[in-house]
Amino acid sequence: MKKIITLFLLTLLAFTPSAFAEEAQGLGDGFDKAKPTAVRFFATWCGRCKVLDEKLEAIRPEFEDKINFVVLEMTSIKSRKAAQAQAIHYGLDAVAQKYWKKTGMMVLVNRYGREIAALNYKATDEEIKEYLNKLITQGEGS
Repeated sequence: MKKIITLFLLTLLAFTPSAFAEEAQGLGDGFDKAKPTAVRFFATWCGRCKVLDEKLEAIRPEFEDKINFVVLEMTSIKSRKAAQAQAIHYGLDAVAQKYWKKTGMMVLVNRYGREIAALNYKATDEEIKEYLNKLITQGEGS
């Protein structure tokens, strides 16, 4: 019964973006719907997130003009609500619903909202670059 109630509440939250829209951070920050997106699921208490962040810090400048980088913060209930509103705003709500319990990972989404790959903190710099380049290439041909 608890699972049914939890599922109902999560579904209800997913379809009520206006309740959390005011808490969303980073909206209107230059997100371009014509670009593919790298969505990171982050929490301040997550060691895996910090490992992934260190890798992306060096790689991101090379791809910033071709890919949207979005961080959905999952640290607290309040930040999760804000992240949910942010995901809805950017059209990434399906990805957020699928991965909302997982931190320390990045999901790559093409400009049509289709998930291309999910990478975790174990991915090497070279693997991350390879997947980001594939994401850009697929976007041009799709």
